[in-house]
Amino acid sequence: MTTLRLGKLLGIELRLDYSWFLIFLLLTWSLAGHYLMVNAGWSAGVRLVLALVTALLFFASVLAHEYGHSLVARRLGVGVERITLFIFGGMAHLKGEPKRARDEFLIAIAGPLVSLGLAAVFALLLRFARLQEVAGVEAVAFWLRTINLALALFNLIPGFPLDGGRVLRAVLWAATGNLERATRTASRVGQGVAFVFVALGLWQLLGGSWVNGVWTAFIGWFLYRAATSQLEQLSLHELLRGVSVREVLLLDCPHLDPQMPVATLVEQVMSSGRRCFPVLSEQRLVGLVTLHQIKALAREQWAQMSVAEIMIPAEALLTTTPDEAVSSALERMVSADVNQLPVLKAGQFVGMVTRESVLNYLRTRTELFPAGHQGVHG
Repeated sequence: MTTLRLGKLLGIELRLDYSWFLIFLLLTWSLAGHYLMVNAGWSAGVRLVLALVTALLFFASVLAHEYGHSLVARRLGVGVERITLFIFGGMAHLKGEPKRARDEFLIAIAGPLVSLGLAAVFALLLRFARLQEVAGVEAVAFWLRTINLALALFNLIPGFPLDGGRVLRAVLWAATGNLERATRTASRVGQGVAFVFVALGLWQLLGGSWVNGVWTAFIGWFLYRAATSQLEQLSLHELLRGVSVREVLLLDCPHLDPQMPVATLVEQVMSSGRRCFPVLSEQRLVGLVTLHQIKALAREQWAQMSVAEIMIPAEALLTTTPDEAVSSALERMVSADVNQLPVLKAGQFVGMVTRESVLNYLRTRTELFPAGHQGVHG
């Protein structure tokens, strides 16, 4: 687990990636140095307090930006899995794609509009602080006004997956009527934007600006990986088009009785080589046990505890059906960070679909139908 769950706000789960703590410390340290240049008369304690307040308000601004996307998405019928704050800011994880180009445009533009609104609010606070001659508030408001304006403008750069890239995708989608083509074009533009950032970073490095150069190049690398990942997902969708869960279903999963001792389960794990086991009662799924639950126990507890005591209960599991598209099931596995989904038909357990079973299917299909040859679902 690379994220820390903070709870829910407005019905949306909030998480902190552990990389956030690094950027928070670096930003606070940088702001403390910035406030030394703003007013050398401030004590170290005052500068640190101002830096902490500014850093927290900055990340609150980033969170508001992501809530702009999320609340509009939810209003338009697109579910929101969670919002994660990480080293590059924040990300709203949506459950699927918008159904219309108009919806994509509104969801994409909402974040930058929130940032522009916050820039205006901090500009008003800056004016008030200057009139009242409150130097600390003036310094904080000036920085937050500037950074929110920069955040809005940066995100409007037309390169996927930035908000501007999603706006571009919405426009192309509306013009062509083809979401996949629009996504491919916007992603390639995103790769081009990433190369510009990397080149700018290298130019800054050559000019002696090491910190800015490394950071700019790093952002470029991140954008390139994100755009490339989107292109890879498109290719995966093309390979899996028309393929249902039924075709990658694992039918021979060893299943467990809820009352089985964990020690007996460990013997099954060793003999079968499987990493997850459905727990059944009269062919109905009541839970799932993975290696994670077993490893969480001390070895002396294996003989004392039953499968029912350590399993993930069925109501907490994501499931699928034999008729669901594999691409959809795989997206849900990735989004929920799980490696398998139990497959149910009319409430009865029929098998498992795993990331490994999907990869094995793709491997076999690629060997049988190399690039350029149409497969059975092409």
